[in-house]
Amino acid sequence: MQQYLSYPFLNWALDDLVKFVWQFDRAKSGIVNTEFVVMDEQTLEDKTVVLVTPSEFHDNIQTAPRLTARSDFRSSLITLNVKSLGVGGDEPWEEAAEDKGRVIRLYGEQCSG
Repeated sequence: MQQYLSYPFLNWALDDLVKFVWQFDRAKSGIVNTEFVVMDEQTLEDKTVVLVTPSEFHDNIQTAPRLTARSDFRSSLITLNVKSLGVGGDEPWEEAAEDKGRVIRLYGEQCSG
C-alpha cells in the first residue's frame, strides 16, 4: 500500500511557527513553547536543524525577536535544554549568526560549516 506524506508546516514563516507553538500550555502539555527545532530541506543534506529561541534581552518573551542558528542533532538537544532551563544565554546563537555557514557543534569539530 502506498503511503502519502503530509507536510503541515511546509512554507510556514517563522512568525507563523512561533504563533503555533505558543498555543501549547507548557505546564499542561510539557511542551516548551519558547525554544523549538525546525527540520527543513537542508536537514536531509547535512543532518542539521534550525534552532529557534527568543532573544533573552526582551521584556515580552512571546513577542521577542527570534534568534536562529543551525546545529547538529546531538548538540541541538543540549543547546535547547540549557536555554529552556534558563542556565544558558544567547551566545551560541549569536556566534552562529556572525557567519551564516556556521553550525553549533558541541562535539567534535567546533563551530564548522
